[in-house]
Amino acid sequence: FGASGGATSPNTEVNADHRLYTVDSLEKLAGYDEYIEYTEENTEFNIIDEPLPLETSDFASLMSLKDPYYNSMWQLRSVKAESAWDALTYGNDVNVAVIDSGCYAHSDLNGALCGGYNVMTGAKVTDYNDNNGHGTHVAGIIAAQHNTIGTAGIAPKVNLYAIKITDKGTGIAMTTIADAIYVAVDKFNCKVINLSLAGGSNTALHEAVRYAYNKGVIMVCAAGNEGEETYGTRVRYPAGYNETIAVG
Repeated sequence: FGASGGATSPNTEVNADHRLYTVDSLEKLAGYDEYIEYTEENTEFNIIDEPLPLETSDFASLMSLKDPYYNSMWQLRSVKAESAWDALTYGNDVNVAVIDSGCYAHSDLNGALCGGYNVMTGAKVTDYNDNNGHGTHVAGIIAAQHNTIGTAGIAPKVNLYAIKITDKGTGIAMTTIADAIYVAVDKFNCKVINLSLAGGSNTALHEAVRYAYNKGVIMVCAAGNEGEETYGTRVRYPAGYNETIAVG
């Protein structure tokens, strides 16, 4: 629930600066009515990972990169990445947060991965090692170095920060995601946030998204894999908010 004042609460405090708390029973809120702005269910989200078959094309004419899998990276042509590289723009020194399953050390990310944070526990530790693989995969799409290893990232000169919110990829609490957004903005001063995850709309989550938006942060979010047959809409959240960029 969101608190509108300086209440002293016995409940778990998710983010002191933004007054977001969690409780396991509404009965515990008795006597705090004057401090409570709203209550809502702490719903769950899932990271999005449904790889599509690659259609290999001849990419040799774009750039003379030596990354072994560069010729299979159709997405670089799709977003016209080479035109940015021709202008010597590679995301130079832009702080980018990947809110996901963390990131493990990888030779193709040397020079890009600057740090991270783990918001899965109340201790909020700095161990953001990836036990799932999804977060590292996303980090590579963004910032894999232009070298002789693996793939070529779209912006290899960004400063990448891995904000760990899950190991399994399913059942991610909405409050964990909201907290991760605040960490990306306030702790790491990130100007771009990637959220390859999807769920329902929530007040607390939208507040976190609006906070980042009002700080000038660009948020790129997965539209979701299921489509309107399952959820009645083609775009899930946080991609469905006006403050974000939805990518399908």
